[in-house]
Amino acid sequence: MTEGTYHESEPRQPRSSSAVTGIVVAAVGCLGCLGVVVAAFLFLGVGAFRLFNDAEPAASEFVDELDDGRFDEARDRTTGVAAKNFDVAVARWLTQVESLGEEEGRSTPGMHMHTGNDGTTARISYASHRERGDATINLVLRQVDDAWLVEGLAIGVVPGSSAPVIGEQEGEDGR
Repeated sequence: MTEGTYHESEPRQPRSSSAVTGIVVAAVGCLGCLGVVVAAFLFLGVGAFRLFNDAEPAASEFVDELDDGRFDEARDRTTGVAAKNFDVAVARWLTQVESLGEEEGRSTPGMHMHTGNDGTTARISYASHRERGDATINLVLRQVDDAWLVEGLAIGVVPGSSAPVIGEQEGEDGR
């Protein structure tokens, strides 16, 4: 028989122990990395989900209070710029409700959480579906102790809605 060929009657050579060890080390390394990724996802994902579960109901309740005309209760949920400009925000809210009508439904197209040196904030966007068009409601909430307070508030009409732009009324253009 020539060298380099294998015949069925010859015993197979076992793999070297270093090749087997390399395969085992690679498999353990891959499983270890996967375990770290899964643990990090569960730790960070569950934590963020818990924070959103706390922030979103507070934001929704704030919008409900505005919609129901409970402005004093809504004011108690504000801090920072939102507290300072609350009366302006309420005036804009009332104009929106007047021009767009009652809310028929609300969806949450966006939520974002940020934790930094200055604390934890949540940005929550709502699409408010109303009788004569849609409005957007963008809130920034800040976690203060165990409560979520509205720190920023922006209200707008969705482009293409049939409602007039705030401040625009028939006859303002001189016609």
